[in-house]
Amino acid sequence: MTNHLRDEELHDLVDGVLPEAERQMVDAHVACCVECSERVEQLRRLLAMARAAPRGVAPPGDWWPAIRTTIGQRKIVPIGAVPSQPPRPWWTRPWAMAAAAVLLVAASATVTAIVVRPPERVPMAGVPDSGFSVPSVSPRLATMTANYEGLTRQLLTDFESRRGALPPEAVTQVEQNLRVIDMAISEIVTVLQAEPDNDVLLELLDTSYRQKVAVLEHATESVS
Repeated sequence: MTNHLRDEELHDLVDGVLPEAERQMVDAHVACCVECSERVEQLRRLLAMARAAPRGVAPPGDWWPAIRTTIGQRKIVPIGAVPSQPPRPWWTRPWAMAAAAVLLVAASATVTAIVVRPPERVPMAGVPDSGFSVPSVSPRLATMTANYEGLTRQLLTDFESRRGALPPEAVTQVEQNLRVIDMAISEIVTVLQAEPDNDVLLELLDTSYRQKVAVLEHATESVS
């Protein structure tokens, strides 16, 4: 297959809420598509990190209780079940409302674990230890940041040009999710300056950028 699955389909697959017929088609695609298979594994690792994170970590703002309630009320659709109601708008779907929050929970927990870890500082021979390290940026981080920043900048421009055609609640949801995702990205990048080759953080950063792209793509595609 040449076309890739939509992020919504991948999220629903990982969450186990796809109807049987659709799940079989999605499974078949994932089995023969390397990129979608890697994306599914990435989402599963992200959710595993979020489940292992301290329950006290929560994004700021008075909208978090509503998201937490939505997550708690989410029901698993039995295999083969037929939805009794028309599909809800994408911006009200649980995965869209919770994805950014999950990212911040995972990012905060991971960053906190790394920050509180005792540092391993080895002074260079003949050079006095200044007591602090100079931040560095790995080529992998620099490339990832450059690639995603260019893409998200264009998507943000598209979103701004089309926001007038979106329902106000959709615009609010997009902006809230973007703020939370940007907070997660900022936390991760800050620690990566000290640990530029940390694979866990690099993977989480990649996931955060992908989620930001997905939020913007859903917003712009819904009015295209």
